[in-house]
Amino acid sequence: MAQGRAGGAASDVGRWESARIPFPTYAINTVMLPTGKVLFWGRSPIDPGTGERKNDTPAYVWDPAKASAGFTAVRPPKMQPPRNVPSRLRRPFMPPPPKPAHSPAA
Repeated sequence: MAQGRAGGAASDVGRWESARIPFPTYAINTVMLPTGKVLFWGRSPIDPGTGERKNDTPAYVWDPAKASAGFTAVRPPKMQPPRNVPSRLRRPFMPPPPKPAHSPAA
């Protein structure tokens, strides 16, 4: 059964701060890096002017020691979709696969 308070020093058991830090995007996926920084990525917010959501995956590295000044935008690598994905299943942001090179008949 979970207990209401963890016993021990904050350096051993961690602690919650009451201050809130506004994140620049919705952090859907988060990873603690070995450096103590946090990599997170998610989705863009809905644009109030258009009511649409940009088809993008914003990603950031956050340094908790710098609080709200510790966000650095990073770009995920561009990925080539597998060749065996049928075109009807491709999402709009997925470019078509490169056409295979044809070698001259021998």
